[in-house]
Amino acid sequence: MKVCVDMGASSTRYLEAGEIEPGEFPNDYKIVPLDHRIRDKTSENQYENLDLTIERINVEDSQNLFNEEDKNFPVRLMIGEMGRRDGGRMRQPHSGTPKHLQKINWYSALTAVALKTLSRAETEIPKKETTVDLYLAFPPAEVLKEGFRDFIEEVLLGDFRVTFHTLNRKVEMTINSVTAKEESLLAVAAYLSNLDGTLTERGEEFAQGRTTVLSIDIGASTTNLSLVKANSNRESGSYTISIGGNQVRNRLGKHITAAHAFTPTDETLADAAKTGFVENGKDMVDVSKELIKAKQEVADSLEYEIQKYFESVDGLNSSAVQIALVSGGGSMPSTYKGEQTTEPLAVYLRQVMDENPAWNTDVDFFSEKSEIYPRYANLMGLKLTAMRDSRRG
Repeated sequence: MKVCVDMGASSTRYLEAGEIEPGEFPNDYKIVPLDHRIRDKTSENQYENLDLTIERINVEDSQNLFNEEDKNFPVRLMIGEMGRRDGGRMRQPHSGTPKHLQKINWYSALTAVALKTLSRAETEIPKKETTVDLYLAFPPAEVLKEGFRDFIEEVLLGDFRVTFHTLNRKVEMTINSVTAKEESLLAVAAYLSNLDGTLTERGEEFAQGRTTVLSIDIGASTTNLSLVKANSNRESGSYTISIGGNQVRNRLGKHITAAHAFTPTDETLADAAKTGFVENGKDMVDVSKELIKAKQEVADSLEYEIQKYFESVDGLNSSAVQIALVSGGGSMPSTYKGEQTTEPLAVYLRQVMDENPAWNTDVDFFSEKSEIYPRYANLMGLKLTAMRDSRRG
């Protein structure tokens, strides 16, 4: 089976090629001893908040470089609620280290495959179907780096056993191949294609070389850029900016303190960035004005960094970009009790770019009304890639 996995800063999304609804689990975890005991194994959603052990099996048949002194496996993880309830330090992905070098992303990818293998075992599909072609999304700068693909294969190829302690289940699976694709390119592929893999009208124009797309993939801590034309990205046109949704949250906290004379906790601040309301004692305070201000400031900073990058590289010209496509969390509005409180960051970025004559660009984004949900753009791009591979045989 072909399993597509998108490891984000806050959660990991996954699906099997041909599926419509993705699965998702938190991308925070803690490592505990293999014989660790917990008092309460219950969870509101046992498939999202997990206690599991990942181990290599049939090591003698594997070519993995880590076999002689493999300090990465076996490993026992407590993910999401299970780990937080157990206490101690939780780990999350961070922008200071390349994504493919962070062990949490290896473990998240294998956990996603194990969950798909488990779901197959619970259906009428024979349990022997355990061979997996794995599709992953990474920043363009990493995918283009020499030695990247060899490293990913050394880490993830081979046979694994995963024990779900909270579910009292075990699965075995073989990672037969690993395909890594550039995150920004995947968003463009999803934007230019229908869900069945056929091209949209704009996709046809793109395929004929008449459209250049600037992909702006806004994550939690970084924004990835790719300049794409005729189904290939220019190496000089791929770049990562250290600005993301977390900057909106941080600026919002300062504005709340200045306007309302109290400092929200990290947890309530994270909710405020999503909703436009912040908890203060027993009250819910409307901070949508402060959130708009924070988004406008981050949009200004982001546009400045994008323009500065274009100006610094020979042969790159912002006026030649027909479409700027915003994906990731930057496409998502803030909502409270089903009502929108602020526009997505993409809207404020569009306003800034429209005001700058250096851009002659149509800024578009995956909205919640789109056929593809904003946070799933990269995952849908992976799905389209896997579907094309299946058709090629």
